[in-house]
Amino acid sequence: MKTRDDLVVWTALRHAHAAVEDALEAVLGQIGLDMAAYEVLYRLAHHDGGAMRMHALADHALLTPSGLTRLIERLERAGYVSRRHCPSDRRGTEAVITPAGHEALAKAEPAIERAVTEQFGAELTDTESAALLRAFRKLLARHGRDSALGACEG
Repeated sequence: MKTRDDLVVWTALRHAHAAVEDALEAVLGQIGLDMAAYEVLYRLAHHDGGAMRMHALADHALLTPSGLTRLIERLERAGYVSRRHCPSDRRGTEAVITPAGHEALAKAEPAIERAVTEQFGAELTDTESAALLRAFRKLLARHGRDSALGACEG
C-alpha cells in the first residue's frame, strides 16, 4: 500500500535529517556557530549586497519572525550582522552581513562542507543524490518554495 510506504519514507527522512543535523551542529559548535546562525550568514553572504529583508530571511532560514529577531540580536552582539532600514521601503528592515560575519562564514564553510560530505554525501551515489534532488525540487515546487535552494545551487 502506497500510503504505508509514504509514511515509512517520511519517518526515515525525518530521522536521517535529525542525525545529520546533529553531526553538523557539533561541527559548527566547535567554531562558535549553530545551524541557524550559519544559515543566516550563508543566505546574507550570497544575496545581493549581503542584505535581505527580515521577513524574507526568516522564510529562507526556516525561522519564525520572532526566532529570527532573537538570532539577529545575538549575531549583532557578536558583530556578524547589523540592521538597517530597507532602502526601497523605509518601513522594512534588512539584516546585513558585516566583515566579521564574512570571516565567521569563511571559517565555517570548509568545515560544514566536509561534514555534509562525510555525514550525507558519502553515503549516496551520484544517481541517488540526483534522484533525491529531483524529488525535493518537486516537493518544494508543490509547496510554493521553489526558491528555497537559492544560493545553495551556486
